[in-house]
Amino acid sequence: MNMPLLSERSEVFKNADPHAVSGYVNQHVGSHCIHLPRKATAQAHLNHRKFASLDLCRISYGSSVRVVSDALEDIFHLQVLLRGDCLWRGPNGVHHLVPGELLLINPDDPVDLTYSHDCEKFILKVPSRLLEQICQEQRWLYPGEGIRFLQQRYALDQLQAFVPLLATICTEAEDGAALARVQEHYAHIASKMLTLSAITVRREHLGLFQQHLRATGELHHLQPAARHQCPEPGRSGATERALVVRPVREAHVHHAATFYP
Repeated sequence: MNMPLLSERSEVFKNADPHAVSGYVNQHVGSHCIHLPRKATAQAHLNHRKFASLDLCRISYGSSVRVVSDALEDIFHLQVLLRGDCLWRGPNGVHHLVPGELLLINPDDPVDLTYSHDCEKFILKVPSRLLEQICQEQRWLYPGEGIRFLQQRYALDQLQAFVPLLATICTEAEDGAALARVQEHYAHIASKMLTLSAITVRREHLGLFQQHLRATGELHHLQPAARHQCPEPGRSGATERALVVRPVREAHVHHAATFYP
């Protein structure tokens, strides 16, 4: 598929050793290891831009390759398949991804992706702290163990508004005159778009949520755990962390803390 996501102006590697490209990706985009065929003579390509707190990357290895990682730790990956084929070994089995599909990878998800020799993909790296910041600014609720995408695979036509946004971000990233505040503006828009998909966030004011819990008799289960997890008054972060709903591990309140849009 033809998408205007990072031009040759963002080129970092051309006809390069895949392992050199992989090393660069480890530094800037996310920790991983690659496994190539023994006699591969691949020529890898990579375009990369830093844009505010986001990283944008377009990559092809020039050979079939398996990419594995124990976890991304403190970042999310949004990966769009542009060319070729990909096998994703996920929690519910093996899935075949084709051009025009998008994969959302959570920070604690193991990564196991096998790409065809002609594969090319685009990666948007989003720090988990950015999504949490958006939730805190909007006074949305999310579980104490972190935000997670519940649906990870999408066709791009399911997220039509997101495609032109990605293209605009890439164009702005390649414009050296873009102001820092403009970059941050687009970074926040991108994160808000991400929160439109199925995710463990409740887009409801904390006060309204507490009213709901009082009505259902569950507030007494929630409040003590939330107080226990928050910093003591006067310590940095106490106000922000008070917005986070913690006790989602308890079965009797799990339905009140894991939400869809």
